[in-house]
Amino acid sequence: MRYFYNIFVLALLVQASAHAEVLPELDGYTQITTSYVTGVFEGAAYGKLVKLDNEMIFEFNQYGYFYAYHPKVAVYRIFITPQQQNTVGSSTSDIAIYKLVIENNLQDKAFSVRKIK
Repeated sequence: MRYFYNIFVLALLVQASAHAEVLPELDGYTQITTSYVTGVFEGAAYGKLVKLDNEMIFEFNQYGYFYAYHPKVAVYRIFITPQQQNTVGSSTSDIAIYKLVIENNLQDKAFSVRKIK
């Protein structure tokens, strides 16, 4: 019985380490916080808002469907300098770009979002 318990624990550790790897699309981003989606998460859609338990609110810039109740969320951010911004105007300040990694996301991707609050 103890043997099967050890195998089970080892399987959980391997699975956790596989999801802990940094996704390529997060290269250069810094994890700034973790929280939980308030209530039920029914996927991402363009313009859809998601509220986190820490009072942060984000708007999705892409689509991705999956269902989860109160999933954990890691919030990532990168700052883009005026030189990196391909804008017509002359911006003088950095812009923060955000991505969310949501637990139980079988697509293994970071969702592009805009911070509302």
